[in-house]
Amino acid sequence: MPVSDAAKDNYRGLLHELRREGSQTVVSNRYPWHTRIATKELLEHAADTRAEVRLLSGSGTEQFYNSDIIDLLVGCLRRACSVRILIWNEKAGLADTLTGLGDVGPGRFEWKYSRTNKYADEIRHLLLVGTQAFRLEKAHDSLDDFEFTEESPELPARICFNDEINGKALEEYFDTLWDMVSVVPEADEAPAE
Repeated sequence: MPVSDAAKDNYRGLLHELRREGSQTVVSNRYPWHTRIATKELLEHAADTRAEVRLLSGSGTEQFYNSDIIDLLVGCLRRACSVRILIWNEKAGLADTLTGLGDVGPGRFEWKYSRTNKYADEIRHLLLVGTQAFRLEKAHDSLDDFEFTEESPELPARICFNDEINGKALEEYFDTLWDMVSVVPEADEAPAE
């Protein structure tokens, strides 16, 4: 059964109000439709505040990095945000799409991929804006072969727009993983099989 527009509008309105207030309230996020709305709100927050974006994702990248997300990342880069994306997956898959973002934000866009799925079920995916606003997922198994719908798969996560203590910890977590990975793909690199 499709999710109603009213439910989406209510969730969007809640997140927008919490962002506007700079609230420390933590909001649950479970379904893909939640994730799309939360990601949009967080990336709009990044563009508005010109804050650095750190994005750690894993499997299902082709479904996550759709044209809406790419457009939001372009918006961040055009507003002078720095964006770093780390994909914890053995497949590059998005080399052409993501490498092209470097043309929008020269010197402000970087991306890497791990070339491994080792520990993928322990890595917590996140979107961190600055050091206070974030969406943090519970660790989960690889979803490379999973077809996403509005309500599946369920990926429990939490969102907050003003939590510097956890934000700083997530910044350190991301930066540690970033430093561990040395693979910077080329635009014409074929994905690993």
